[in-house]
Amino acid sequence: MSEVFAEITSSKLYPRGLIELLFRWTFRKGFSSTLFHLGMIGAILTAVLLEFSRWINLGWALTWTHGLFGLLVILGGIPALLKCLLDKYSRLVYGMMLFIDFILLCIVMFSGFMITLTTLGMIPPTPTPWPMIHVLSAYIWILVSLLGNGAIRHAFATLILRLKGMETENINLLKSACAKCGRCVEACVEFTGRAVEDSPAYKTFKLLENYGAFSKKPISNELIDAIRNDLLTICTWCQMCTSVCPIAWNRTGLIRYFAFKTGYVAKEYKTMLKQVYETGSAQPLLESEVKRRLKLKLPEIPAIPIKEYKVIMDETNFSRAAGLLNMEGEKDVS
Repeated sequence: MSEVFAEITSSKLYPRGLIELLFRWTFRKGFSSTLFHLGMIGAILTAVLLEFSRWINLGWALTWTHGLFGLLVILGGIPALLKCLLDKYSRLVYGMMLFIDFILLCIVMFSGFMITLTTLGMIPPTPTPWPMIHVLSAYIWILVSLLGNGAIRHAFATLILRLKGMETENINLLKSACAKCGRCVEACVEFTGRAVEDSPAYKTFKLLENYGAFSKKPISNELIDAIRNDLLTICTWCQMCTSVCPIAWNRTGLIRYFAFKTGYVAKEYKTMLKQVYETGSAQPLLESEVKRRLKLKLPEIPAIPIKEYKVIMDETNFSRAAGLLNMEGEKDVS
């Protein structure tokens, strides 16, 4: 059994807590990843406190603590980042931002290392540009990574996601919280036996890149075809991708969500919804049932306000989203 399938058998499908994410799921990428995450959390927190150290008079203690956390970042960050760079799935999902994060973080780590050597007396304490380089590169990295959907945005989005709870509708938050580790694509490729570019997980990533297209009216035919005739037909709904995902993002549910946004509904559900739209009831009321109720002296079923139902379904765009109306707003008789 491969590592991916061995991991799936012991995975949980419900959302992970922050502690579980930090100590269990980062460890699955290696001990260096756990060190890196712990170091980054401590380094950022102590860096923020250092900005206010003049008022709390703990500058020396915070400086040394910040340096120790920085050491963890270096010890864990270098092997962790190299592992991501060498992993084809991480490179594929992360994209160019992986290299940008890597370069900027290396500058932050190297300048911090030089400051530490100076503090320890291993380098003459002459005026050096390293403190300025360290601060500027850190701020630049935070800004670029936050705006460019890099590691910093992943960190903040994960925290917000855990506080808000998993919401499939909040696609942008889930996109930001995604660690871009590529495990979902790896599991999908191994299970389906398809090429990376043809795997449902990778195709879902490509759709996410164009998520803004779902807000356009009408939705392009290319996008509709990509979901209905491609993604829906090749995904086996095995939930392997969800099992190996650190944030347990339900990708199969996401595919259904995309399908619903394009007006696709399974034939059985569409038949039931059409029944509701036309009669106000999910099940047709047969004449034999009416007679039986009269025979049992049961009260008559009140008249269903079908027109009001239709108005509500049309005004909320439910009838179109459910596939009862086509893109031009005409009744779909199929």
